[in-house]
Amino acid sequence: ATTPIQPQSIMKQYSQVGDIVLAVDNNHLYEAKILRADFVGTWKYFIHYQSWGRKFDCWVDEQLIAKKEDTAKQARIVQGSVDAALAKTSTKKAKKAATETKEAGVESGVEIKTESISTRSVQAVPVKEEDDQTSSIGKRKVVVETAEQERIRKNKRLLHQMDLVDDDDESFVAKLPIPYPLKKHLIDEHTLIASSDAPARLLDLPKAKEQTVGCIIKEFLNQKIKALEKDKVQIHAYQALMDGLVVHFDKALPSILLYRQERAQYDALVEAHPTKAPSQLYGAEHLLRLFVRMPKLLSNVCLPPSEINQILAKLTEVIKFLNKASGQYLDTANYLLVEKEAQTPSTAVFSV
Repeated sequence: ATTPIQPQSIMKQYSQVGDIVLAVDNNHLYEAKILRADFVGTWKYFIHYQSWGRKFDCWVDEQLIAKKEDTAKQARIVQGSVDAALAKTSTKKAKKAATETKEAGVESGVEIKTESISTRSVQAVPVKEEDDQTSSIGKRKVVVETAEQERIRKNKRLLHQMDLVDDDDESFVAKLPIPYPLKKHLIDEHTLIASSDAPARLLDLPKAKEQTVGCIIKEFLNQKIKALEKDKVQIHAYQALMDGLVVHFDKALPSILLYRQERAQYDALVEAHPTKAPSQLYGAEHLLRLFVRMPKLLSNVCLPPSEINQILAKLTEVIKFLNKASGQYLDTANYLLVEKEAQTPSTAVFSV
C-alpha cells in the first residue's frame, strides 16, 4: 500500500474549511465559502459561491482564491483570468485563420505545409498511435503530448480517483424515481382536489396515528434497523436522515406541500391541534408530495454530489417502502366532498 503524503510537509495550506474567501468567475471576484480542502500534490478547495445555487459549487486550485485582505493576490487572480480569456480568444482566431488559409490553398491548388513543433521548445512524450483514416497514403499519425500536458492528465485522473471532481448538477436531479403506482396516485389526487370539472374533495384529516408521517417513517426505520443488525454506523446514518426528514416535512408542509384548496383545512387543523406537528396530523399523501419536491430542494444544499447521492439513495428506499405499502397508506376513498361554501377557487399551489 502506498503511504499517503502528509500535506504539512509539502505545502502550507492557504485557507481553512469554513473560511470566506474571494474566488474568480468570468474575470470577477465573488465571495465564496470553503466547504472542503484536499491535498493532491497541490491544495484543492471545494467552494460554494455565496448566494449562488449549489450547482455552481466547484473545486478550484489554491492560486484561484484570495483572502479578503490579500489585495495583491486578488489583482493577480483577476489579471490571470483576463489573460487566459484573451489567450483563448487568440487561439480560436488563429485556428480559424489557419483553417481558412488551408481551405484557400486547396481551392487554388497550392500545397500548404506546416512546420513541426520544435523539440527544443518543449519536451515531447509520445503517448499513442492511431490510424489516420483520412490519409491517402495510409500513414500513421503520432499523438504527441508535452510533459506539462501529461502531468495535467495524470492529476485529473488522480482527482477522479479521489472523488475531487464536481459532478454536473443535472446528474443527480433525476435520481429520485417515483414508481408508477405512486405517480398515478398523485395524478388522481390532483383531479380530486383541484379539477374544475368535478366537485372538490379534500383528504380526511387528521390521519389515524399509525398512518401519520411520523409513524410511517418510524416503521420504515424499524425495518432497516432489523436488516442492518449490528451495523451501528449505517443505523445511525439512517436515524439521523429520517429525523431530518420529519423535521423538514413539518417545515415544508405549510409553504410548499398544500394545494390552495387545502389551506383553510390546514388552519383549522392547527387551531384544533395546537400541540401537534404536521407529521402527527398528515400522512403518506403529503409525504409523497415532499419526495416530488426533494431533488429540487437538495439542489440548493451546499453538499458535495457524493453526499447528495447517498441521501437520495436512502430516500429512494423510503419511496420503495411507501410503494410496497401503498394499499395500506394511500386510498382515494379517503378524499371527501367539500361543502359548497367551503370551496375555494380551483387554482392549485402544489404541482406535480
